[in-house]
Amino acid sequence: MTRFGGSFFTLEKPSLKGYFRVGISPSKKGLDLVQYCHYITYSLGVNVASTPERKVKEKVVTVLKQHGAYYFFPATYGLGRAGIPDIIACHCGCFVAIECKAGKGTTTALQIRELDRIRKAGGIAMVINETNIDLVHENLTHIKDRENEIDRQVTKASTRP
Repeated sequence: MTRFGGSFFTLEKPSLKGYFRVGISPSKKGLDLVQYCHYITYSLGVNVASTPERKVKEKVVTVLKQHGAYYFFPATYGLGRAGIPDIIACHCGCFVAIECKAGKGTTTALQIRELDRIRKAGGIAMVINETNIDLVHENLTHIKDRENEIDRQVTKASTRP
């Protein structure tokens, strides 16, 4: 076991132990555990599989970046609720949840439950695959247009005598 920031984790592959030597500690690099594991993976040249679903996620992220949306990939590591969407974003103050699927992949009952809860709370929840990635762009554009309309109405109301 290796100690990291008050918690312990086990290295799955003994061959990686050499990379946890003095001078490459996560805290000295300013990384949290997840970031450090990614750092180790990529510094070792491990090829991360490019699955069809990952390709969908990459395309969604490209659209989110084009719109200037804040986003992240929630990682529950068995500690959170099941069914959480793949990508959580915020655009112009609007909560957006995106579940990515590839091919004929379908959402599970838990995923449907979480997406419904998000919609009921006033957020936007979508299931995206290779064929409907444009839906992300359309929704983000709609959010921006709605924000611009609200700004116009506020400006108009504040300029009245």
